Amino acid sequence: MASSKESHRQAEEIINDPGLMSVWDSNPLESQLIVALVEAGILTKFQIKKLAKKRKEGECLLDTFLGTGTITEEDIAEGLADHYHLPYMRLTNLSIESELFNYVEEDLARRHLCVPLRIERKQLTLAMHNPLDFKPIHKIESENGLAVKAVISSRSDILRVVEEQYGLPAPLDKSMKGE
Repeated sequence: MASSKESHRQAEEIINDPGLMSVWDSNPLESQLIVALVEAGILTKFQIKKLAKKRKEGECLLDTFLGTGTITEEDIAEGLADHYHLPYMRLTNLSIESELFNYVEEDLARRHLCVPLRIERKQLTLAMHNPLDFKPIHKIESENGLAVKAVISSRSDILRVVEEQYGLPAPLDKSMKGE
C-alpha cells in the first residue's frame, strides 16, 4: 500500500490526467469517489488508466473495477470510510427494528442506497453506500426532525437489507414501458 503522501500525489496526477478527463466529465461524483480510493491506497493510477480503457460505453468505472475483480465492494466501502473518517459497518447478522424504515421511504432507500440502523437521542444512524450523496440525509432530517449520522456499508449489504425490508422491486407496468 502506498504512503499517504504518495497516494495524494497519485490522486493529483489522476485528476489532471488528460486521458481520464472523459471519465471525470461523464460522472463527477464517481471521480471524487475514485480519487478518495486512490488517496486511501485502494486503487493506483496504473489500475485506473488500464481499466478506463476497458470500460464499456456508459458504464460506471467503479463497476468496471468490480467486474474485473480489481477491487471488492468491501474494499470500496472500507476505503471510503477511511478517507472520510466515517465508520464502516457490515450489515450481515444485524437486527434492524422494522419501525425505523418509516423514516426512510422505499424510493429513497433504493435510489440512494441507504438504510436506517438505529435512533439514539434524536439522531438516526444511516448506512450509506456513497458518503458524498447528501440528498437522503437532508431529506430525512427535514422530514423527520432528526439529525442523521452516516456510516458506510457495502452496496450488496444495503441492497440485501432493502430487499428484506421492502421486498423485490415491482416490475415495470407495460404501459410505462411504452408498449
